[in-house]
Amino acid sequence: MKRAAQPSSPGKPTTQLLQHDIFRYSRNPAYLGALVCFAGLSVLLDSLWLVAGATISILLLDRYFVRAEEEYLTSQFGDTYHQYRKVTRRWL
Repeated sequence: MKRAAQPSSPGKPTTQLLQHDIFRYSRNPAYLGALVCFAGLSVLLDSLWLVAGATISILLLDRYFVRAEEEYLTSQFGDTYHQYRKVTRRWL
């Protein structure tokens, strides 16, 4: 994202649709990486509370951030984003 001069913070304007590098495999690699770390820490610490927190985080991210970003990207890039969605999964 930095090489493409795109913001990494949610809510900031995007000027291009990234479809290369890690974005070929996941439309949300930053969120996915954070959630994998959170889930891994939960297992490592053998904490049911952290497992519950990871699960809730996934649900909240998906419902409130990812879906809103998808709507925004659809409005910004239209058919290009639709085609990207067809070939690249949301998470993995």
